[in-house]
Parts: sequence; structure tokens; C-alpha cells
Amino acid sequence: MRRPQGYAQMWSEQGHKEWDTRSCAHCGRIDHIKPMTDPADMGGLCGVCAGLICPNCVGKPCYPNEEQIRDLERSIERQLERRRSYR
Repeated sequence: MRRPQGYAQMWSEQGHKEWDTRSCAHCGRIDHIKPMTDPADMGGLCGVCAGLICPNCVGKPCYPNEEQIRDLERSIERQLERRRSYR
């Protein structure tokens, strides 16, 4: 991958491994990028948000991770408002 988003190292009894990493723009999953991997095998590019997506999110509607977080925050705020109204 030309411009990875991150870098991971792992030490175990079998030895030391290193990978470039990237995260899915829709679900936030972190993928380890193996050298010489075909880009089509890594997932794809979302046509709506132009973010890199994992194979699990290919073909699903665009629902970026940031939007999911905002929706969750709004939901929590509504719950808190409902609880305050009962006092």
C-alpha cells in the first residue's frame, strides 16, 4: 500500500511481525495489509464518501463511522432529555 494509515507490530513465540494498517470508513475495522495484496481483495472505495472500506462493507449503503458516532450521541442526548423531563 502506498500510503498506509497506520502501522502494527506483533511479538510472539513464533517471532516478530510487522504490517501496514488501514481502517474501514464505514465500520472502523482495522485491516492488516499484506505486501503485494491486490487492492480488490482489501475491500474497495466507497463511491459516496470516497473512503476505503473493508470486504464486509462492500455493497452495503454508505454509513460512515463518524455519522454512526453522531447518531449515537444524538440518541444518548434524547434519552437524557427524556429522563430529565420525568423529574
